[in-house]
Amino acid sequence: MSARKASNPHHDPQLLSGLDEPERDQVTRLLKRLGGGATTPESVGTVLPQAIVFRSRLDSQLPQSFVETTEKAIEYSVERDANVLSESLFLVIGPAIRKALAKFVREFVASLNGAFDNTISPRSIGWRVQAMRSGRSFAEIALEQTLVYRVEQAFLVHRSTGLLLRDASIKDSVVTDPDLVSAMLQAVQDFMRDSLKLRKEETVESITVGRFTILMEAGPSAVIALVIQGNPSATVRLKAQEALETMHLQLHGELERFRGGDTGQFAPAEPILKTCLQGKLKPQEKRFPVFAAMVAAIVLGGIGLLIGWGIHGRVLQSRLLERLAAEPGIVVVDSTRRLGHLDVTALHDPRAVDPELIAAAVGFQTGQVSFDLKPYASADSFSSSERAGQTPAPSPAAPLSVTGADQEEMALLAGEIESANIVYQANSALRAPGQEKDLDDVATLMNQLSAMAQARGIAMTITVTGHSAGSMADADSYRISHARAVDAVGALQDRGVAGFTIVEDAVGVRAPDRPESSQADRQANRRVSFSVETRALPHR
Repeated sequence: MSARKASNPHHDPQLLSGLDEPERDQVTRLLKRLGGGATTPESVGTVLPQAIVFRSRLDSQLPQSFVETTEKAIEYSVERDANVLSESLFLVIGPAIRKALAKFVREFVASLNGAFDNTISPRSIGWRVQAMRSGRSFAEIALEQTLVYRVEQAFLVHRSTGLLLRDASIKDSVVTDPDLVSAMLQAVQDFMRDSLKLRKEETVESITVGRFTILMEAGPSAVIALVIQGNPSATVRLKAQEALETMHLQLHGELERFRGGDTGQFAPAEPILKTCLQGKLKPQEKRFPVFAAMVAAIVLGGIGLLIGWGIHGRVLQSRLLERLAAEPGIVVVDSTRRLGHLDVTALHDPRAVDPELIAAAVGFQTGQVSFDLKPYASADSFSSSERAGQTPAPSPAAPLSVTGADQEEMALLAGEIESANIVYQANSALRAPGQEKDLDDVATLMNQLSAMAQARGIAMTITVTGHSAGSMADADSYRISHARAVDAVGALQDRGVAGFTIVEDAVGVRAPDRPESSQADRQANRRVSFSVETRALPHR
């Protein structure tokens, strides 16, 4: 052990004593490194980047070794503070999502426009007719009419063996068997070379069959063949040449060594072949959109007709309601318009004009207006012309064969009946509390008067008139007053009144019992009143 220490220059002070201070430090550091001294962060940091780059070029072990460490680091970061990672990813994911959505919207709109143009436009209708006549599909006709050219499929064929190495095709390609196409191309090449005595380096550059063209571009070790529908432009061949040069550059060794067998080593050629799958559509002619204009004109015309029809119907409705309101013996309670049909509810005196005649005079066709008429006796006066076709007026009254005492008693009974009022609740046909006794009294008086009139040959008519409170003579006031008159007549009939004619009437706010200066006045005007008319029966 002592001999080993003596031989170690690091432990020999005499050996280092002859050096100056800088030299002694350098030798000491060098001896430590040679002797396996401790590695410092500074020393590792100096060589670590170069070491990582060098190792990554050799194989994939270094990136694989980072996977688990990176996953654990991300997991630890999320557990500690998820916002750090989310905020960092937001700057990348947000723009990516917006870009993807914008692309989707553009493609969807373009697809929708194309579908509309190729489905219901006049041009597409012509294509469908052509397809039916020729027996071909609509898609085939549409593609033929709108396409300049389209590369359907691309093949990479080994030049010396004639074997198919790789192929790429678009969706719905017409080519179904790539190996068959490859064999056909090789057979055509051999036939042309033998029959025309071509040199080995000379190849067939294109074959045209119907609407398809097979374009071939040959390189030292491989041939690219493109199946094209339509009339390809010069750029297609240039693209094939660029793809062929790229393949020879990237797969030079594989192409040189290939003699048959597994073609999996040529997988990198597939994305290069896909760059050749391009096409060009015919530019759309700028023409006036006749079909769209026709559709727009039809839609706008229909909307205009509906609007005009509605306006015309409302004008007729307004005219009819004005004419009905001006006619004596007719009170409009409600009107409803639905789908061009008008429903009118009104009070109608039998002596008044038929509302159907007024509707026809205004301009309504038969069946366009339905009337729901409620009979009532109006206080309005009617001229002889207005009564034409209605119930004839009663015969002139004959002299009453009653004594003065009888006349006085009947007049007293009639006066009591006409002074009676049945009061109702606000805005309804519900009787106010305490009105049942008043109805009983009125019914008793009516039956007494009826018995006296019948015994003396006198006809009697009692008019039951409904009233409303307020100052506005609108449809609601007539409706409520009519409902009150109907209720009062029904209540009297339930109490057994008979032997005379009873008539319902409704005047709304036109004949108040008193001026309305208080709530009590308004309540008093919510009523039903009675009037008595007698006449002698004609002699037989």
